[in-house]
Amino acid sequence: MNNNKLKLGILGGMLGVIALLGILSFGDLRFSPKEGLSYEDKKRDAKYLVEFLEATYPYFDEVKKETGQDILANKNKIINSISKTSSDEAFYASISTLLSKFSYGLTQLTYGLSNFGDSFTYTDKDIDYKESNSKSSALTTAEKWNSIAENYWKKLLSPTNINFLYINGEYYVSSTQNPEVHVGDKLIKAEGMPIDKYIEKMPSNKLFKVYDPTYEKYVSHYNLASMQDDELSIQVTLLNSSNEEKVVDIVPFDESKPILDDGFSAIKNSNSEPIDEKELEKIKFATTFENGSIIALNFSAYTDINKNYRSSLKNKEDLLTLISSSDSLVLDFRGGTDSDVLFEILDYISPKNIENYSYKVLKKGKVNDKYIDSFRNKLNPSIQEITSPIDSLEKNYPLSKYYIFKEKNFEINGKNKYTGKVFVLCDEVLYSVNAAEVLSTIAENNLGTVISNTKLYSRDFNYDSIISFNLPNSNLTINTNSGKRIDIDGNFIGNKVISPQVLITKDTNRILDDLRSGKGVNVNSVMEERYGSNDEYFSEVLKQLKK
Repeated sequence: MNNNKLKLGILGGMLGVIALLGILSFGDLRFSPKEGLSYEDKKRDAKYLVEFLEATYPYFDEVKKETGQDILANKNKIINSISKTSSDEAFYASISTLLSKFSYGLTQLTYGLSNFGDSFTYTDKDIDYKESNSKSSALTTAEKWNSIAENYWKKLLSPTNINFLYINGEYYVSSTQNPEVHVGDKLIKAEGMPIDKYIEKMPSNKLFKVYDPTYEKYVSHYNLASMQDDELSIQVTLLNSSNEEKVVDIVPFDESKPILDDGFSAIKNSNSEPIDEKELEKIKFATTFENGSIIALNFSAYTDINKNYRSSLKNKEDLLTLISSSDSLVLDFRGGTDSDVLFEILDYISPKNIENYSYKVLKKGKVNDKYIDSFRNKLNPSIQEITSPIDSLEKNYPLSKYYIFKEKNFEINGKNKYTGKVFVLCDEVLYSVNAAEVLSTIAENNLGTVISNTKLYSRDFNYDSIISFNLPNSNLTINTNSGKRIDIDGNFIGNKVISPQVLITKDTNRILDDLRSGKGVNVNSVMEERYGSNDEYFSEVLKQLKK
């Protein structure tokens, strides 16, 4: 009797194990479509991805502080969610969604080992995540991922029937398919919430919302949805030019319907030819006003700079003579900065020598060890590896755990040859981390009065420590930062906010008038008419000179 019970117990246990294995196998099969990556393929890739980023990506603390997302604390959930995708398309989308949460630096998904610029390609011959008999190898061609990527981005960034522009901290309609809505209408609510509150509650995704330091809030810089789909509908409240409120729905763009009102129609319908070189030659680098008492230097006048100043010692000397005879010097950075000529001007006017340094830190480990071996061969004289502890850095970045490199960004050899007033004009566009540091240096050392329509943000320019690696089964490529820049006190410099001495506000009514007439906004800042009565920046210079 007891033997029979024992046999039944063993049999029941075996059946239970078989049933459990069947359930687990069925679970794996649900995420292993006939065409595409298997569940095991995806799980190995997901694990490799998360562990690789954990070993290299340097901004986890910054992401957690800004968004509240502790990505590393949820890595097992992340691996499971990527593994249990129903198709290759969903697998691609899941990884893309994850990387969009990395709100600092570069995290980029691509395919076919398409590297980012001069990035370092990491290969590991000892990868133990790859299944030798994986069926994925024949399926993961560049053509396959190219098609999946195109469809993903079309869906993600597909336009809506109503689009907006962010102007001076507010949102205004820039185009519409809805006959009840017009260009210039102001967006005040979404889903019954004040628009700023709605955007604040949107999922943290660097593709859809960013922080605006001028108005100290998150803003949507594409549309109000974190993901488009056919059923998308967002109820919004608009305020028209008569201060009347209207509630309408934002839905996906309908290609079968016309755009009824478009703030950029004049540009789209102009069939304009590329700008002729002769037109570019008309944009002068140096312009004088009021009998030479004011000289403005337009650093986006690249054609004139290249042709007449870059290699001509005589023209440079004549320019410096012109500057020295003026009472006021305007350095106009709107549209770009030519650093070579700029530093010659800064050398001339600065009363003192100034050196600007930053420190690049990279976590030690198998991946970065290989990167540093490659990086050391490319060191130039402005980059120095730190081999002795620096007290101010040792607490958070000890040399036992980090590689540290000191890099000279630029230096100003002050000649103190100018006694007049200096003004610097800049807009919201910064073209490099050096441009941000130059502006910061000018403001902090009182080399000039910075005039801008925005507080300037230097984040996301750290694209010089890039590692590319392949996921072993899908063959997808990830590009990511491996190092970050800090100052001598160990503070991350990518979040530096540069506050101008004079913060101006662009004329909203003028911008809206241009939109309503189809002219658009800031279409070509290089060709834009400057120093006239409609130039708010230059008008502010004249106002400052009268004080």
